[in-house]
Amino acid sequence: MTPYTHQTAFETAAKALIAQNDFSLVDDGSTCAYRDPDGNKCAIGHLIPNELYGEVTEGLGVIEMLKQAPSIAPLFAECEDQFLTELQGVHDNLEQTAIESPEGFAIALSRFAWDWDLDASFIPALGEEIEDEPGR
Repeated sequence: MTPYTHQTAFETAAKALIAQNDFSLVDDGSTCAYRDPDGNKCAIGHLIPNELYGEVTEGLGVIEMLKQAPSIAPLFAECEDQFLTELQGVHDNLEQTAIESPEGFAIALSRFAWDWDLDASFIPALGEEIEDEPGR
């Protein structure tokens, strides 16, 4: 599999989060998960292929999880640790009240793109549909 660049990781995760428009939560509904029982995923969870998900240790931050997942880590070889941590935070740290507005993820992802000098032109304007489904 081709390693993600900052742009490809961002675009894949962003499209998926906007389409999902929901959190990936477990336990009492307040703990973020890479994947939850309902099939929702966090930003990083959307980047992990189904066939490799068995290596994921839920409850760990992305950097620690990758240290324990030797088959997954090469997918992120071109991404800085800080980038991955902050991308994970777009999902994990977004106030749950923001999801009441469908634009919550789009706004947070646009800010992230600005901070990392990424192309976010694919993010729909408020009220528009995203054009295509994520590809991984």
